[in-house]
Amino acid sequence: MPGNLKEWLSRLPTRPLMAIFVILFTGAATLAAFTKNLSTIFNNLADAAEQVQFLGVAHRYVRPGGGQFVRLSDGYWVEVTKGQLARFVFQELRRDKDFIYLYDSSRVRGNDPADPIVVRIPKDGGVVQWSYAKSSANSSNWNNLFVACRDRCRGDLATAPVP
Repeated sequence: MPGNLKEWLSRLPTRPLMAIFVILFTGAATLAAFTKNLSTIFNNLADAAEQVQFLGVAHRYVRPGGGQFVRLSDGYWVEVTKGQLARFVFQELRRDKDFIYLYDSSRVRGNDPADPIVVRIPKDGGVVQWSYAKSSANSSNWNNLFVACRDRCRGDLATAPVP
């Protein structure tokens, strides 16, 4: 190590290595402050990730030939018929990288309120499917409903049959 600490630090290949070196050699108080800042950074990243879930989700998913799922406020969606009548109201259950999962607590299997119908809509458009909540963990239990497009259907999707 050169005689001048500042010169030696300037030769480190990256700033993260400098930060680690400073933390290791400046004591616990600096480490505690660094940990607190790191915790704040991770919390902000988690908040940002939650907000990003809304990116990539259309306001509505349209069924060729009429009808659509329309996103309302506060996690509610409504399925609208071709004549623009509200058919069913859904509550958003969750999202993953590919699908938006909605459930309708007014439609259950048997008399089991813990087993409502669940609909999943592909975020990028595609085949909308349904299942019951207790069966939805198994991918083979999803039933095809129809093809839906983000906002409006174009080209071949406008007349696509259900696979």
